[in-house]
Amino acid sequence: MDGDVLYSSVNFHQKKQRKGKLQNKKETEDPSEDVTYADIKIANTFRIQNTDVDSKEDSGESPKEVKESNPGSTAGTSGLSKKTSAAPVPCPNVNTKACWLILLLLIILLVAALVGFVISSRSCSVCPQSSLLFDSKCYFFFTDKMNWSKSQDNCTSIRGHLAIIESKKEQEFLISNLGNKTDEEKSYWIGLSDQVTEGHFLWVDNRPQDSKGRFWGLREYDHGQEPDNWTDPVHNPAGEDCVHLNKSEHYSGWYDNNCEIQMKRICEAACN
Repeated sequence: MDGDVLYSSVNFHQKKQRKGKLQNKKETEDPSEDVTYADIKIANTFRIQNTDVDSKEDSGESPKEVKESNPGSTAGTSGLSKKTSAAPVPCPNVNTKACWLILLLLIILLVAALVGFVISSRSCSVCPQSSLLFDSKCYFFFTDKMNWSKSQDNCTSIRGHLAIIESKKEQEFLISNLGNKTDEEKSYWIGLSDQVTEGHFLWVDNRPQDSKGRFWGLREYDHGQEPDNWTDPVHNPAGEDCVHLNKSEHYSGWYDNNCEIQMKRICEAACN
């Protein structure tokens, strides 16, 4: 019935364009042959499918059986849905949450490695001609003599500070560069003192001395361990609160001394 209405609509449309010819043609030709548009053919096909279903129902076969009678279309559709739903899994044998945590950890490690590479690539490799390079820091061995406080001020004027020794390698590097073989006096102020509280040594950046990084020397005359805070009512009433690095014939290391003693100094500065 729906198909007849569609044909009638088309006939009316063609009638409007070629009224005379269509009237004569309609009298001689079969109405079913007047189908010329794709939508009418689709409607006609749909009617045939409905008719086919009706015939199946008349024969006692259910619509479900009709669907099953066309295995090609359903099989293709189900196969397509399986393919589209199967997304690739980055960790097929690991729980989904654990998988994403692993991926996140890998990303963090990668970023950390990149940051480390950038920092290391930006570290300097050249110091001023009058200084020595060690571990991205420049060390100045000044041979003119000052007391401990003025020595620190002088280091500050060159954008540095008295040397802060943080490792055995740094200690050995400085000891190996304390003057030449003919220089008998190999004592240089470093940035350590206990002027605030006796026995509590602080670096010039106010950090306490690391218990694992202590390189106190032995005395030549009695082989005793430094520091000793030696005091004398006449010659040294203030005691010994400032530290210098010393290299002697038998021993080397840190030694406390009177802060007013005139001594050489080691300044440390970041290289540019």
